[in-house]
Amino acid sequence: MPAYRQQDPELVVRRWDRVFDALSAEPRRQLVDALMDVPDDGWVQLPDAAVTPAIETSLETLHLELQHQHLPLLADGGYVEWERTPFSVTRGPRFDEVRIVLDGLYANATDIPVRLVAGCQTLEEKVEQTEF
Repeated sequence: MPAYRQQDPELVVRRWDRVFDALSAEPRRQLVDALMDVPDDGWVQLPDAAVTPAIETSLETLHLELQHQHLPLLADGGYVEWERTPFSVTRGPRFDEVRIVLDGLYANATDIPVRLVAGCQTLEEKVEQTEF
């Protein structure tokens, strides 16, 4: 019997819910994307790695949102580990669960409706790369 058939279906559903919850906010998607570009044991500096060019927010506000909302949610899921000093983040033991979703989106960027691409810097870049 394949390993995936031995999983508790309710647990699998809850895991997917957590993955999509983790990716439901732009700063968290930016963090996951930034961590995809560093070695497995690499760290990225915050709040810079979570800045979204399309959304204007102060670094101080973003710092507070990361510390009190975004990072605890990502860490609780096992997707990241983070430090307050220096304010930075690295991949957690379940990082692959959120990475695969973004990998899938990026691989199919040209098939995504334009209304979901416009304003998302990474998806815009992926679409532009495939057009040339």
